[in-house]
Amino acid sequence: QAAFLGLQLSYQSGLIDYTRLVQAQYDLLKAEIAQEAATIQVWRSLLDMAVATGHLRLFTEQILQP
Repeated sequence: QAAFLGLQLSYQSGLIDYTRLVQAQYDLLKAEIAQEAATIQVWRSLLDMAVATGHLRLFTEQILQP
């Protein structure tokens, strides 16, 4: 969010043009998607470990933690 606001300010100040602003927003969106995909993969791996060891508590304890 901070990077996005910084890009908007740069555009409004005339430091970058519209094309670069759109490209930067696209790059930020790709980074957010990659971060969420990595998070999902971590959860999946934790679930796989819990199933393989027979201790589902490994997984459920992580879900219940704030």
